[in-house]
Amino acid sequence: MPSLIGYAPEPRTNMTVNRLQNFYYMSGNLQRDRRFYENILGFKVKFADGDHWVQFDVNGQNFALASDREAAPGAAGGVVVLDVDSIDRIVAKLAVEGVEIVAHRNMGSHGRTCAFKDPAGNIIQLFQKPA
Repeated sequence: MPSLIGYAPEPRTNMTVNRLQNFYYMSGNLQRDRRFYENILGFKVKFADGDHWVQFDVNGQNFALASDREAAPGAAGGVVVLDVDSIDRIVAKLAVEGVEIVAHRNMGSHGRTCAFKDPAGNIIQLFQKPA
């Protein structure tokens, strides 16, 4: 392993990020996936462009679904984490809808999480602060 003695990193360019503008998932079936986020998770549609893009307002934060045509070339991956008051209440609703739950985790004093899949197979994680 090379020594780091005398190593001086390159000066970094300051980059200012004002805020997270949006997060989107790829969707191969925009109408099906829109129904899931709108009807099951209760997200409010902010803007829709046919079968290309649908953007939701999630308590002041932007979340969207993008068709292959609208997404950045090579876009893939990511996990949306939703801060919720009651994981148990939401999981009960998801179970009624037949949504696949993939993991539960109790992190003690750090809170709880639950991960599930949307109809396109994207992972969504719920986070609940400890009581």
